[in-house]
Amino acid sequence: MSTSGAKSSTKGQTQDDRIPHLHTHPAIFARYLDYLESLVQAVRHAHREDWSLEQTLGRFPLPERFAISTQLSSASFYKGLHPYNLQRSFLETQ
Repeated sequence: MSTSGAKSSTKGQTQDDRIPHLHTHPAIFARYLDYLESLVQAVRHAHREDWSLEQTLGRFPLPERFAISTQLSSASFYKGLHPYNLQRSFLETQ
């Protein structure tokens, strides 16, 4: 017998149990908000000082408290996100 809907079960699991869940602990959001706040402050400082994008990118590396472990296979990807985020924020607030 087949049932439809999110609560159909297979071997004791509901369909909802088989869907991967994101880890959405409040601490994760607090960390993201802290990062975004540091990004906003860096861009505001750069604009007040009348720095170019290149100067801004060179003067605001990723703060150590947000560093990603180099042991992760995705470390280079995440390392590249900060300059991208900084660039987009800088350009959108000119």
